[in-house]
Amino acid sequence: MGIEYRRAEMTLTALARDTARVGVLINQTLPTGVTITGAPAMAAAPPAWTPPPVKVSVEYAGLPTAAPGETVQVTVAVRGLQEATHVTMRGPEGWTIVPDTFTATPGATHTQVALYAPVHADAWPMRQLFHVRVDAAEAVESTFGIAGSGLWRFLGVYYDALPEPENVLQRQRRFMQHFVSLQRAYLPEPVVDVEKEYQHWSHALGRPAVIYSRENEVDLSQLIGLRGPYCAYLTRTLFAREEQTVYFVIGNNDGYRLYLNGELVHETEECLWWTPFNNIHPVTLREGANHIVVKLLKRGDDLRFTFGVRARTGAQGQNAEDWVVDLSDDASFLATPTAITA
Repeated sequence: MGIEYRRAEMTLTALARDTARVGVLINQTLPTGVTITGAPAMAAAPPAWTPPPVKVSVEYAGLPTAAPGETVQVTVAVRGLQEATHVTMRGPEGWTIVPDTFTATPGATHTQVALYAPVHADAWPMRQLFHVRVDAAEAVESTFGIAGSGLWRFLGVYYDALPEPENVLQRQRRFMQHFVSLQRAYLPEPVVDVEKEYQHWSHALGRPAVIYSRENEVDLSQLIGLRGPYCAYLTRTLFAREEQTVYFVIGNNDGYRLYLNGELVHETEECLWWTPFNNIHPVTLREGANHIVVKLLKRGDDLRFTFGVRARTGAQGQNAEDWVVDLSDDASFLATPTAITA
């Protein structure tokens, strides 16, 4: 057969005897479903034969992120059990887990689990942790997470129907285009009556005027489909447990103006190819609520804007820093009825 090996006793009888011994030892060590009786006494299996450790893994059906009221489907796999074992799951306050308990059996158990986010919450953490406990001979615990989607309130979309009187090129295009300007304040800046505008645009859209930011993407197409140039205002409130210095990491392909707590952080008129680190802004978050207002321009075919927060320890710049995940979004406005009826 082309197999070369050396044994202490090179006979078929010895090979058969050792094969039978392995079968009996496996039967005594692992639940095979077969019982062998009448076997002679034999030395125990060597330590290398000890059962593999119990392992827990989680697979997400989609993106591992959720906004209030959404559902995330996961598959919880438990491997390496020697007998049927109870498994329990727990999550952040307000979440519902179905099922939150189940029985895992030897071999591998794959259980579909639905994670239901609470509809209302005062604050929506960026990091939501879930715990799986397997009550094996030696209990095994595993933790996995769901990212809290960023909550941006949409305060409207604006544009100029007529060109600037002194702009000859715009006047030539007046029958083909409408126009937008970063320098024009379509809403009072930096102070914006957030609640008034939010209610107004919720009524205009027929739904809460909220954009859920997943993986830092601020996608205005969730609410509007206007194809021409426009300006959009968005606001978001982040809660910090303590004062901290961070980087606002911006990916943009068009101009924007950014305010933090009423102070101008940055503005740019640039139109460029999107990358996630096009602009980096060092800022200081104060303890408690931090109010962010963004004015976005769309002058090309598409608008892409991403907003992330990275630590600022002063080590080697933002590329050497971790993403900040211990902040929370203000979610209290979602519990307030919006004027969405005609």
